[in-house]
Amino acid sequence: MKAVPALIFLALLLPPAAAAQEGIEISLLANPRTLARGDDFLVKVLLTQNSTRVLGASVSAESEIFSATLSDDGAHDDNAPNDGIYAGTVRIGSSVKRGGYGIAITASKGPDSGRLETSIFVDPELAVTLAADKEKYQTFDRIEVSGSTSKSSRPAPSNVTLSIICGQYARTIAQVETDSQGGYRYVHPISRAIPLGSCTIEAVAADTLGNSGSATRQVTIEFSEQEIYRLVFLDPIPGAKYKEGGDMKIRLKVQSGDRLIEGANVLCEDPFGELSISLDEFSGIYSGVYNIPLGKLPPGWSVSCVAQTEDGFFGKNLVNVNIESIDIDVSVISPAERSFTLGQAVEMLVEIGYSDGKPVVNGNVELSIANKTVELEETENPGIYAGRFTVEHAGLINMEVTASDNAGNSDTIRLTAVSKPGVADVVLYAAIMVAVAIGLVMVGTMWRRKKGRAEKKGTVPPRDRLKELEGERARLKKSMDVTEKEYYKRKIDERAFNKLMQDYEEELIQIDVEIKQLRELVAGEKGT
Repeated sequence: MKAVPALIFLALLLPPAAAAQEGIEISLLANPRTLARGDDFLVKVLLTQNSTRVLGASVSAESEIFSATLSDDGAHDDNAPNDGIYAGTVRIGSSVKRGGYGIAITASKGPDSGRLETSIFVDPELAVTLAADKEKYQTFDRIEVSGSTSKSSRPAPSNVTLSIICGQYARTIAQVETDSQGGYRYVHPISRAIPLGSCTIEAVAADTLGNSGSATRQVTIEFSEQEIYRLVFLDPIPGAKYKEGGDMKIRLKVQSGDRLIEGANVLCEDPFGELSISLDEFSGIYSGVYNIPLGKLPPGWSVSCVAQTEDGFFGKNLVNVNIESIDIDVSVISPAERSFTLGQAVEMLVEIGYSDGKPVVNGNVELSIANKTVELEETENPGIYAGRFTVEHAGLINMEVTASDNAGNSDTIRLTAVSKPGVADVVLYAAIMVAVAIGLVMVGTMWRRKKGRAEKKGTVPPRDRLKELEGERARLKKSMDVTEKEYYKRKIDERAFNKLMQDYEEELIQIDVEIKQLRELVAGEKGT
């Protein structure tokens, strides 16, 4: 028992054992939340070890969809520099899919480290609201819709597509851009093309980062029985004819009995069933100009208009008109002359316009020549198209210019031209003709010489005849050399050259045979 106090005394003398070191502890200071594509969120943590803040550590946040380094420099929303608080901002990419994603936050300093796992949820759904000014509408009313788009409870400027669906009837009525606060508004007139009954108004929104959402609103459309006004058309008159692409003046008056009604809202229906032609008023007369679109229009068409006042009363009427397709006219500006030379580069300039004088813009114009097609490009002047081609054949040239617009109207004109040889070609042809003529003269001369030799053969002494033939053989060889030089200088063509050389060879063979016979004869005379 006496040893116990000694042990206690010894323990008091020895220094206390070192406390066990703990790892780095990571505490979240900014809680992750549900995020949309394009959102930024702050990863912010506090590092401590044994209740003491850790400075100068390496901290990172890793996930399937991002990788970030957290800093303690006071410049990354991390409070003050070197305070043990580390932060970094991460942006959700536009291609990230909907779902939850884990985040691993790791810290290390020397041999010590720490790790914390958390998660976020990405939801690319936009919150879309849609409201209508009424629940029930009557024919020829105007539906006013409004709403907003947001993500993560913040405004989300977007493109909103508005549609109306009534049973089998479905049509996109507008595409509108929201304002900077994500708000939108649109007014759509109810035309007679929209069926009566229950209808759905749909708004589909999408932002530039791929977030999207939709909303719907149910409305009812009923037939209105408040028609008390009479619409009298002044223009167009029934049965009037108009060309597509042209302007049609619409002018009418709105009456109640004999009284002209001022201050009405007058809309007319275009060929596709939408009330989109708004008329302006002047002293009870309403007028406007409608540009008839190009393309396939209904064979029979009526201008249908409706007038409505603020008290809800309205009137409507229509007039039938005829829409005819417009013709395209093609005219060649240059070249004015239709006579070309072989190898000439020709600039083709054509003008394409409608029969009413308006130019055809953004048209398709092609020139066909000698089984080749040349595209003519539109110049800075509307309706003027230019292209270039090279004359490759002499003689008669057939050309064809075809023009069409984007609505399928087209026209074709056919042209003829003459191509003549150039100066160099004429000189070459002349040289060939001269060479042929020279060749014919030389052939004639040789024929006459040959005939003369045949006549003299029996009267001239052998020695004299042998001397004469040897001289003629020398002249013949010289003629062959001259002809060969003329051929290499391209003064005569290959066909004429071959013919002349063949004649020379034949005559040379005959001379050589006769020379051999005469030499034998002269040798015999010497022997005797």
